[in-house]
Amino acid sequence: DEATVKRLVRKGTITGKFVPILCGSAFKNKGVLPLLDAVVDYLPSPVEVPPMNGTDPENPEITIIRKPDDDEPFAGLAFKSLLREAHRWFLRVEC
Repeated sequence: DEATVKRLVRKGTITGKFVPILCGSAFKNKGVLPLLDAVVDYLPSPVEVPPMNGTDPENPEITIIRKPDDDEPFAGLAFKSLLREAHRWFLRVEC
């Protein structure tokens, strides 16, 4: 049944033994909603993964560990930088 398939795909995705692939296009939002549903259904939530390690921007020798906790300071991962009329960053946010 569908619930069993989702559970098994999620388990395989979290363990890294399975990579779900989705097809779609941002043109006319074809495939955008299934992609968002797949993120919710198959990827781990921040509380299901180990804390993230980063470096202090003012002192790169210092390692900072961020846990998925509301009391922790904001942390984001810039995965793309774009310079056109203005500089833009695309962030992955763990909150």
